[in-house]
Amino acid sequence: MKNAIFTHYFEEIFKVILLFALASSMAFSESLLAADMPCVKEICIGDGLDKLRGIKFQPVNPSRVERVSKRKQADRAEMYGGFQGTQPPAFLMLAEFDENSLDEIAKIKVACHPYNQLEGAYVSESGHKTNIQIALWPNKTGEMKWLVKGISRAYKGLESRGESDQLIQDLREKYAKWDMGKVGQPKSGSAGMLLVPLKEPILTLILAPTAEMIQADMYKKNPLCKPTKRTNLD
Repeated sequence: MKNAIFTHYFEEIFKVILLFALASSMAFSESLLAADMPCVKEICIGDGLDKLRGIKFQPVNPSRVERVSKRKQADRAEMYGGFQGTQPPAFLMLAEFDENSLDEIAKIKVACHPYNQLEGAYVSESGHKTNIQIALWPNKTGEMKWLVKGISRAYKGLESRGESDQLIQDLREKYAKWDMGKVGQPKSGSAGMLLVPLKEPILTLILAPTAEMIQADMYKKNPLCKPTKRTNLD
């Protein structure tokens, strides 16, 4: 089941990075992203859908769609080109994915808004709960591609404060070049790392999008995207 705390944490961090990305003047290349990206064992920031295959994600529960409000269902239907007026798949309604939905996700080529992320969760070989966020983002020509935009991992079951402190030190050393606490906000097209140094630490790796990735106009260009309805001001 999707972890609401992780999701909120992702969203708040992304908002902060988004502000800095908008102010960045870094050129937008066809490759979209910096060559050097942070990773956990299974996946890296900036990876495509193919790298997600083979990970045992927690299954999406389609029955939970019944709890999604009609307004949110309508919003999700308009989020991806081609679903207006139809019922999108359950995983889109829930903004979640698992290994069984990857083939269907790969067929979705158009998003109509930059905040179109889906989230999947799995447990690593060492037993650490890990959440992955993917989003459909455009390149300079408007062609869209699914990318891993966020990775969050919670380290639970540590037996002592000393073990926790050592883990925090090891994580800071491993991700030193992306540590936002030391090097500041990442440039657009690169990545940042935040570490919550609790008794059970939380590691977050997140992509700083380029300006093109987050410009609403880049999404609305596609004819599959429904024009925004305007309310009469009078």
